[in-house]
Amino acid sequence: MTAGLVLAISATIAGRAAGSNEDVQLIERVADWQLRNPCSFDIQWRAPGRSKPEQIRLGWDGRILRRRELPANPPGESVVPSAWIYLVQREAGNLVFDDLPAAAKATWRKDIGLDPRQIVSLRLMDEGGARGWEMATLYVGLLALEEVSAKPVYHEALRRMAEAQHWQLGPRIYHADDQLVGYLYLELY
Repeated sequence: MTAGLVLAISATIAGRAAGSNEDVQLIERVADWQLRNPCSFDIQWRAPGRSKPEQIRLGWDGRILRRRELPANPPGESVVPSAWIYLVQREAGNLVFDDLPAAAKATWRKDIGLDPRQIVSLRLMDEGGARGWEMATLYVGLLALEEVSAKPVYHEALRRMAEAQHWQLGPRIYHADDQLVGYLYLELY
């Protein structure tokens, strides 16, 4: 269960039951942690001499959250010049290694122990980014927490996120995962 889902459920229950001050404080601690550690990073790379790439999910704090081997590329794959690959990756929303928080970079260098130049793809939470269901669930939880908390930080954080996203839904028009973020926009409106 994601921290966002736990936050959404807890804040909703506390709001409905007009929970105790201790309940709200506990939920605020979870929310404050989530604001300081907002997302994870999906890194795809291929070790030198290996045919299969690997995907590693690093948390904002540098913890390795998931590591899995991906299917090998088909034989005869064309070799695209690195300058073109860089351009395409940036246009597709990929980050560069230096964009990572210091703790995530340190984990990559220490625990994975490989040269960052081996990274094929580096994305902000590949399963939908900041407009996917995981983050949208966090936003719903922060909205519910805003109802019972005296802290203005949650509303401000949500407003800034909505503005940064230009109030847009996720890219898949008919996929519910990409529509949940719309709830945040409606509530802020």
